[in-house]
Amino acid sequence: MLNRARNEARQLVRLALPLIISQIAYVLLGLLDTLMAAPSGAVALAAVSMGSSIWIAVFLSLFGVCSAVGPFVAQYHGANAPDKIRHVTQQAVWLTLGLSALAVLLLLNMRPLLEATGAPAAVIAQAHLFLQGIAIGTPAGLLGRTLGLYASSTSNARPGMFFALGAVVLNIPLNWLLINGHWGLPALGGAGCGWASGISMWLLLPLQLWHLKHSPRYQGFRALQNFSRPHWPTLAQLLRFGLPIGLTFLGEVGAFSSVALFISRLGEVTTAAHQIVTSLSTLTYMLPQGLSIALSIRVAQALGAQQPQDARFRWQVGLLLALLVACGSASLMWLATPARLAYLYHVDLPVLHIASVLLGVAAWYQLSDAIQVCASAALRAYKISTLPMLAMLVAFWCIAMPVGYLLAYRPDLLPGLTLPPLGALGFWLALLLGLTLAAGMLLWALLRVSRQACLHSPPLQPAASTH
Repeated sequence: MLNRARNEARQLVRLALPLIISQIAYVLLGLLDTLMAAPSGAVALAAVSMGSSIWIAVFLSLFGVCSAVGPFVAQYHGANAPDKIRHVTQQAVWLTLGLSALAVLLLLNMRPLLEATGAPAAVIAQAHLFLQGIAIGTPAGLLGRTLGLYASSTSNARPGMFFALGAVVLNIPLNWLLINGHWGLPALGGAGCGWASGISMWLLLPLQLWHLKHSPRYQGFRALQNFSRPHWPTLAQLLRFGLPIGLTFLGEVGAFSSVALFISRLGEVTTAAHQIVTSLSTLTYMLPQGLSIALSIRVAQALGAQQPQDARFRWQVGLLLALLVACGSASLMWLATPARLAYLYHVDLPVLHIASVLLGVAAWYQLSDAIQVCASAALRAYKISTLPMLAMLVAFWCIAMPVGYLLAYRPDLLPGLTLPPLGALGFWLALLLGLTLAAGMLLWALLRVSRQACLHSPPLQPAASTH
C-alpha cells in the first residue's frame, strides 16, 4: 500500500508541477502590471486595480463554464476513447467561442459599473480603456485556456506551462511600450496593461494551435482536425455541467473582492495590510489549486477506466499531499513578523503589524482551503458540479460574509459575544469559518459519492455523440 501511494504521489506531482507553475505565472501577470504601472502614478495604479478586478471576475466565471471539458476528456482518455475526446473537445471550442462573444460584450459595456463606484473621472477613463484592450484579447485567452485543459486532461500539462510563462515574457516589453508610449505608440498609462495583455493572448494562440495540431502526442485524438458542426445535445450537456462551476468561481472571487471593498472604509493602513496578506495568500493558493487540477484529471481517468476503487485511492493520496503542502505554507505564514515582512514590503510599521496578525489567520485557513479546493475538483471528476456550487454559496454568502461584517463593525449583535469591533480581523476570521464549513461539506460529499461509486460501479456516462 505504501509503495502504491508513493507511486501515485509521484505521478500526481509530475502532472501537477507544470499546472502549479502555470497558475503562478498567471498571478505574476497581475503583479507585473502593478509594478510596471506604479511609476505612472496613483491614477494608473487605480485603473489597473479596477480594470483587472472586473476582468478577472468575468474571465474566471466564463472559464469555469468552459472547464467542463476537462473531466469529460480525462474520463474518455482513461476509457481509451479518442473519438469521444475529439467530439467533446470540438464542442467545447464552440462553447468557448459563444462565451467569448458574451465576455467581449460585457467588458465593453462596463462604464456604468465603473461610474457607480464613485472613482475619479481620470481613473474611470483609464479603467474603461484597460477593459477595452483586454476585451479584444479575451476570446483568445479563453480559447487558449480551454485547449490547455484539453491537453492537460490527456496527462500532458507541460505545454500549457510554457505558454503561461510565455505570456509573462511577452507582457514585459508590451507593457513598457504601451504604458509609457515608446516607439511612437500612445502613452496609455495603466490602460496600457490591458492592451498589452490582449495583444499577448492573440500572439500566443496561433502557437498553441500549431502545437496541438502537429505534436505527435495529440495525433491520436485529432481534436483540431475535420471540425464538426455544433452539436446541441453535447453543448447543452457541457453547459449543464459547466454553469455551476462558473458560478462557484464567481462566488469565491466575489466574496474575496467584497471583503476588500468592506475593509476599504477602515482606512489606508488597514487596506494596505489586507492587500499584503491577500497577495501572499493568493500566491500560496496556487499550490493546492494546481494540485487540485491534476487530482481531478487523475481521478477522472480512473473513473473512465472503470476503476472506482483506484479513483477513490487517488483522491485520498492527492488530498493528503495537498494537506502536507498547506502545512508548509501555513508554517511560513506563522513565522511572519513585522520585521520579516519589512524585507518584502517597504511600508509603514503599523501596516506590517496588522498584516502579521492577519497572516496568522491566513495560515490557519491554508488547511481548509486545500481540502475544499481538492474535494471540489475531485467531485467534478465524478461529474458533480452543482453540490460544490451550493456549498460555496452557503458557506461564504449565507454565513461567512454576514458574520464577517458583524465581527468587523457590530459584534454586539452576535449572541454571547462581548467583543469590540474587530475590523479587518473580523472578516479574515469569517473567511476562515467559510472555508472550513465548505471544506467539511465537500469532504463529506466526496466520501459519500466515492463510496457509492465503489459499491455500484456505474458504467461511464458518455457525452452525447453525433450518431
